[in-house]
Amino acid sequence: MNSDLIIKQFSVNILIYLVACKISNVKDINYKKIIKVIIGTIITTTIYAICKGYVNAVFLLIISFTIQCIFLSIIIKDNISIIILNLVSNAITYIIYTLATLIEIIPMVYLKIENNTLNFILITLISLILFILFSKIKRIRNGMKFLKRYKNQEYIDGGVADVIPINMLIEKGYKNIIAVDIEG
Repeated sequence: MNSDLIIKQFSVNILIYLVACKISNVKDINYKKIIKVIIGTIITTTIYAICKGYVNAVFLLIISFTIQCIFLSIIIKDNISIIILNLVSNAITYIIYTLATLIEIIPMVYLKIENNTLNFILITLISLILFILFSKIKRIRNGMKFLKRYKNQEYIDGGVADVIPINMLIEKGYKNIIAVDIEG
């Protein structure tokens, strides 16, 4: 297995856990949580590296995602949906890495650098800068409230449980409600 790929996967996993902590508004980050993040990252990356040669990419992503969910449920004790948290964290992390790769192309082409190690260092630094900028966004700084579970139930869209969810409006005392049923 390529050591560069293992190091890149390690850095991606670390960023996924950091993004998850940030968007779930974890405020009490102490050395125990940092150790859990590092252990989770090492285990996730190790299993990824071992399975890389034996299973296809989709199954490998499912394995990694499952392990991330397990460690996120250990690290983050809040009443949140771990699956949605992990999906959002992975999406944000891969957006950050994609942007970092696109930004990194400019100095690499302009300076004609062809060193893989320097390439990795540059992408990692740009990713960290993007993560810091991402952390400054007001909605992110205070956590994403839609991740919270209410009454220990998973968050679902109103259209799943009720096609026209107007009962809550009626309960709040609204009298004039206009609802459109497009199903017929």
